[in-house]
Amino acid sequence: MDKENVKIFEVRGEFKMSEDDSFKTAKNIALESAEKNLDAKVINLDSHDSKAYYNRGICYRVLEQDDLAEKDFIKARELGYNG
Repeated sequence: MDKENVKIFEVRGEFKMSEDDSFKTAKNIALESAEKNLDAKVINLDSHDSKAYYNRGICYRVLEQDDLAEKDFIKARELGYNG
């Protein structure tokens, strides 16, 4: 198993679902985390990619990391994202 997959499984193990969130499966949470990591890599390659910041903000929001999500949404707007 490569390092990226190990990280996905670590995130899956750390996340606890409540009854209200029962529609979220561990697989979906792992995928959302993987998407966030991919957008972070895009940002590292091109720090002016407003859509990558927006997409990562969505992932943070789904993962209930609202402070990080808001920072990415603000940065996306600063870079001209108006999606």
